[in-house]
Amino acid sequence: MITGARPGRASATEITLFKSLGLGIEDAAAARHVVAEARRLGVGQEIAF
Repeated sequence: MITGARPGRASATEITLFKSLGLGIEDAAAARHVVAEARRLGVGQEIAF
């Protein structure tokens, strides 16, 4: 999905799951990519915390 080689969800009712089995730094790297793509596409909602 990340590279665009395979489609993501086909409908809003489907769920995409990411299960990390590695180090916390890998989670942070994946999250950084997801946030960057969401911002680039203009989707999602930022939450102040």
